[in-house]
Amino acid sequence: MSLIDWGSAESHVVPHYDLGVILTDSLSEESNVFKSVLEGYGLASAEYVGIRSQIKSLMLLIATDKIRWAIDRSPEQLATTINHFNKIYGWKSGPTPREVGKAPTHQ
Repeated sequence: MSLIDWGSAESHVVPHYDLGVILTDSLSEESNVFKSVLEGYGLASAEYVGIRSQIKSLMLLIATDKIRWAIDRSPEQLATTINHFNKIYGWKSGPTPREVGKAPTHQ
């Protein structure tokens, strides 16, 4: 008898998920290393630009799901998951995202 423990294994759209994780966790789009990653995936810069919005949307969806998970299963991790969401939201939306959980300021 054999037992395979997949733990928290997951499957995603490739290369969207892989590139999204790389960009949110370690590299910038402008870095030479990221350009090498694209080359390794066989993607031209124009092809990457064509899927960039999909990558950002996927990462935002995943970050949103992690907030739902934290609310339901691990409230002590909620602040961390909200901070991660804000990071992804800022990347998706531009330089000045409205942070989740903070009241808007009126000027």
